[in-house]
Amino acid sequence: MMDELSPPVDSWLLQNAATSVLGQEVISYAKYLGIKTINVVRREEAVNELKLKGADVVLVGSEVDIVEEVRKATGGDMAWGALNPIGGPQSKAFPSSVRTHGIVEVYSLVGDEVVVPMTDLVWRDVTVKGFWLSVWLDSLPPGKREKRLKETMDLMAEKVLVPPPPGAKYNLADAKKAVKEAEGKSGSHGKVLLEG
Repeated sequence: MMDELSPPVDSWLLQNAATSVLGQEVISYAKYLGIKTINVVRREEAVNELKLKGADVVLVGSEVDIVEEVRKATGGDMAWGALNPIGGPQSKAFPSSVRTHGIVEVYSLVGDEVVVPMTDLVWRDVTVKGFWLSVWLDSLPPGKREKRLKETMDLMAEKVLVPPPPGAKYNLADAKKAVKEAEGKSGSHGKVLLEG
């Protein structure tokens, strides 16, 4: 996704669902690239957790005007680009929070449709596009897919990208218990796995 956005060093990247495993990987990778992050979360208790992991700004989306907070954090420049996996009313803030000619990448199917203000599309030339990993990998020319996968593995070996922490493991017969545990914790506290 960062290839599509191409944020320069010292620019700002906005992302939603920042406590997810991917959200935390984005924070780590952005730091590695010298890019600052503005991270939107659902819960107040996630703010300090993400700041300890290197997030520059963390916003509880339901408690603030995201566009105004991005404007303040960036000194009026707005975010270079944004990553948003969640549709519905809050998605409207993301196109309005990126720079003119900015890109918002939508990479999941959570929630309703993505809301895009017409003024951002027409007057500011903001692009909202989908991203799905397998489609992107299939679009790469020969050799580039292997190169990208090797780069990712190298970043994992260097601990720039860290796989999700292990969580509790349940046998298929205990699926109800597994679901109950998974519903009670965020993805940043280990993935609950089913075996068997």
